[in-house]
Amino acid sequence: MSHFQPWDVNEPLGAGSIIADTFNILFRNFLAVMIMGFFPSLAFIFLEASIVSWDYALFDEADAGEVGFGLTILLIVLEVVLNGLITALLVQIAYDAKLGRPMTIGAYVNRTRAVIMPIFYVSIAVGILVGLGALALVLPGLWLLAVFYVAVPAVVMEEEHAMDAMERSSSLTKEYRWPIVGIIILMYILVIGVALGGAAVIGLVVDAIGAGLLAHGVSAVFLSCVIALTSGFLAVSAALVYARLRQIKEGVGVDELASVFE
Repeated sequence: MSHFQPWDVNEPLGAGSIIADTFNILFRNFLAVMIMGFFPSLAFIFLEASIVSWDYALFDEADAGEVGFGLTILLIVLEVVLNGLITALLVQIAYDAKLGRPMTIGAYVNRTRAVIMPIFYVSIAVGILVGLGALALVLPGLWLLAVFYVAVPAVVMEEEHAMDAMERSSSLTKEYRWPIVGIIILMYILVIGVALGGAAVIGLVVDAIGAGLLAHGVSAVFLSCVIALTSGFLAVSAALVYARLRQIKEGVGVDELASVFE
């Protein structure tokens, strides 16, 4: 697919505005964001618990060494795909929230279901590339993440196939990758902070209730909320970066982007 790009390379991305809008959208639409992230996350936690153990599902590192290499890879793949699906759902919320339109959760689920296979392939391919880059050094991993930061929004908004979506993301992010790296670093600082706080609370829950089924259930619910919140930061920022790049390079406004949902 070809995309006309009448753009000025000197026009800034506006990272500060994107970060501010991310917070604004996330907290003004907190319930919708949490719903979209909570239930897939909870299902994944129960899947991990049934396949391995509750300790593993709740991030108890003591139990991680007992999982074989093949199963570990499978669970990582499933987690990467889960993040892709949550991102696809939240991208749509971000645009409706930006326009002040009502949330239509059923429509978001239907559209995500329609592009589920491209999201699967994109999530796996980007996860592998970014993972390899991170193994080499952290910076190459961040750079590759910036290159493909808007691949999932491209799938959702343009119904691109996996390789086309990655190429599209590479094209859109060109000349703007360092500002995107800055956004990513801030988002991951927030994600790590929320995750550490969540882990501390889960530890307190287990200490207070004990290590039985009730503690596992409460911890799983709380962890699902943490994952939903952290996914919200990443997904909404990716949606806004995509919208801003389309505006800069193609003159396409958010209202035109969101028209695909109608």
